[in-house]
Amino acid sequence: MFFNKRKKSPSSQYFYSGQNKQYFSLRGKYRFDWVSTIGSAQKALPPAEHGMERGRFLGSAIPTKKLAIIGIVVWALLGGLFWRVGSLQLDNGRNLLLAAEDNRFRYHADPAPRGIVYDRNGLALVKNIPGFAVAISPRDILPHHDNREKLFAILQLPDEEVEQLKDPALLQQSSVVVKENVTYEEALKIQAASSDIPGVYVFTTAYREYALDESKSLAHVLGYVGKMSPDEWEAIQSEASTKRDLLYSPNDPIGKQGIERQYEHILRGVYGKVQIEVNAQGKQGRQVSTVQAIPGEAVILSIDLAVQQKLEQIMLEYMDEFGKSRGSAVAIDPRNGEVVGLVSLPGYDNNAFVQGLSTEEFSAILADKDRPLFARAVGGQYPSGSVVKPFVAAAALQEGIITPRTSFLSAGGIRVAQWFFPDWRGGGHGITNVQKAIADSVNTFFYIIGGGHNDIEGLGPDRIKAYLQQFGFGEPTGIDIPGEVSGFIPDEKWKRSAKDEIWYIGDTYNLSIGQGDFLTSPLQMTAATAAIANGGTLYQPRLVKGIGQQDATITKEFESEITNAQMIAQEHLAVIRSGMRETVTNGSAKMLVSLPIAVAGKTGTAQWSSLHENHAWFTSFAPYESPEIVVTVMIEEGESGAGISALIARDFYRWWS
Repeated sequence: MFFNKRKKSPSSQYFYSGQNKQYFSLRGKYRFDWVSTIGSAQKALPPAEHGMERGRFLGSAIPTKKLAIIGIVVWALLGGLFWRVGSLQLDNGRNLLLAAEDNRFRYHADPAPRGIVYDRNGLALVKNIPGFAVAISPRDILPHHDNREKLFAILQLPDEEVEQLKDPALLQQSSVVVKENVTYEEALKIQAASSDIPGVYVFTTAYREYALDESKSLAHVLGYVGKMSPDEWEAIQSEASTKRDLLYSPNDPIGKQGIERQYEHILRGVYGKVQIEVNAQGKQGRQVSTVQAIPGEAVILSIDLAVQQKLEQIMLEYMDEFGKSRGSAVAIDPRNGEVVGLVSLPGYDNNAFVQGLSTEEFSAILADKDRPLFARAVGGQYPSGSVVKPFVAAAALQEGIITPRTSFLSAGGIRVAQWFFPDWRGGGHGITNVQKAIADSVNTFFYIIGGGHNDIEGLGPDRIKAYLQQFGFGEPTGIDIPGEVSGFIPDEKWKRSAKDEIWYIGDTYNLSIGQGDFLTSPLQMTAATAAIANGGTLYQPRLVKGIGQQDATITKEFESEITNAQMIAQEHLAVIRSGMRETVTNGSAKMLVSLPIAVAGKTGTAQWSSLHENHAWFTSFAPYESPEIVVTVMIEEGESGAGISALIARDFYRWWS
């Protein structure tokens, strides 16, 4: 192809064709028209207005406006292309890179060694036993039906766990533990059987073993570790944001009860992370990187294992002798509120929960009428019976209702209209002052100071409730373990609302001796008794002295917290302590008088059902002059506090001294 060239013409508006030897007009829109001369000569004629004939064209001309429009479109397309490339590179480059890496890598948690729990003397109450577990990458297995079903068959999982693993929400997790407590032999078999299934990982871990050989009641203190439930998974997400990055997966093990639950964020540690390269089929390749796990911190309890064991042993012996199966005991240091013994019977084997219970085994535990999972010492609410009397007496002294010299005649009870409120001893106790009233548990004395009689003013229900609250009744103590109850102090407003009845004088009399609707826990009673023993300071009970290293060295010690202080004058508390000492020397607990240390205490027999025996209480402290320990024993349906409960305390103090 070639094009004709311009030849100088008489006018620059004409084009000369050498082949045809003639000029053509190049004015207007034809100025830049080109004429092809391929093949035979073509005759092109100028426009008619120039007196020439228009020629024929094989190529058509592109007008200037069209060229401008085409240029704008081309540049717009190029601009859009450059913008998209820039957007992908700058704005979405990070996301695209992460997506590519997500297809190439898998991330698996590296479990942190869980912190050890020690008693106050550095004795380990729990161990970490090495073992194996199986985890999966949900995205590599769950969407693929054949691989998923093959894996479930290999692992032999219970039906309910299989259904949980079919949850589409698991696809959002990088890894999920599907089987725990795997032995070495089982781990080898699973590894071999699943070698052609992508996304299956067998890894080393550790399991909890609790030292319960000598004390089954420790199960209620320590709790246990188990697989996380959906509700716990939701709760832990908000907790993680306020505590630290715990890196949980939906079915990770977690503290379920006791110290394991309360101090989960301390004991668990921080999981590490392992980055593994996978091929296109999702099969594991080389390990790319590792973020080391941070072991959990140790928790050092205030519990003295020797005290715990001895209390439990003595209780079991007497309960077996008396044919009783349920009871609790609490021992507290009155100088700081530290709990040195916390016994709830019957106990249970928390190792069974770690190893895994079948549905039938768990159902059998729940069906047990003695409720072995129930932590009675902190979660039980009972009428107190006469062990509440020292606190009512302290209120009466503080309010000036009585003095240490005030005496009333106990003739067997009090009659109000058609109602009679008896003493426990037929014929009464004779002339009674406050010390004797505590020592012999004289109901008449407390009826009078609580509700009044004839021209004698009593405290009344409102003041009784106010003082009981100052001693910590009616509210949780705040002990650092789950499951504590608040107890209950009735009043006029509650009775009208709950029973649609007015408050009678008999209600006040019952409240004054710990009967009726008043409820308390063994822990509350022990903390309140400690306030009498130490001179009026109510401490918040604590189970943990501090946290520290895995060798039981404390790095952070917890300070004792005071709930209330000096609500009763020292001289009045001295009178109450004197009455509690007289309980042992000449009252309802004389069986303790022969002990090598001076003990003060109060017995209580709480009526709660016309069809069942009374609950048996005994609360006490020793040594009398300078108390170091407070012990409360409560045996359900134990019949009499002056019987089984006082006997248990006596044998314990003999050992302790």
